[in-house]
Amino acid sequence: MIEIVADHDQSQAAGDAVTAFLMQHSDAANQPWNPVPYAFTLMDGDRICGGLMGNINRGWTYVAVLAVDEKLRGQGWGEKLMLQAEAWARENNCAGIWLDTFSFQAPKFYAKLGFTEFGCLPHFPDEQSRHFFKKELI
Repeated sequence: MIEIVADHDQSQAAGDAVTAFLMQHSDAANQPWNPVPYAFTLMDGDRICGGLMGNINRGWTYVAVLAVDEKLRGQGWGEKLMLQAEAWARENNCAGIWLDTFSFQAPKFYAKLGFTEFGCLPHFPDEQSRHFFKKELI
């Protein structure tokens, strides 16, 4: 009997199995879905003090997380990490970079780096908005 089971702690095995169905369908349509993860970590000796993580998929680089220790903010580290991601995207022949951020986070920061907004979810949550940005490289 088939049933829906809540798996809010989602095991790696469950995530891999569900993703495999998406990959099979995409491959059958000759539209492969194969995200390749990448990361750049900001280090102070042995201490992690920030970084950027994402993946490359279907010719675009996605920035999932960009964060810098509060003590280092405003010193250009976020921009340096983004420039590293952009260089990585270019090395991998990506058409562009995309990401999302909240209105209380960094929309102006990404605009300053040459990103353009292509979507917005207002009231996500309450009075905040979620903004989607891209930067085309070719």
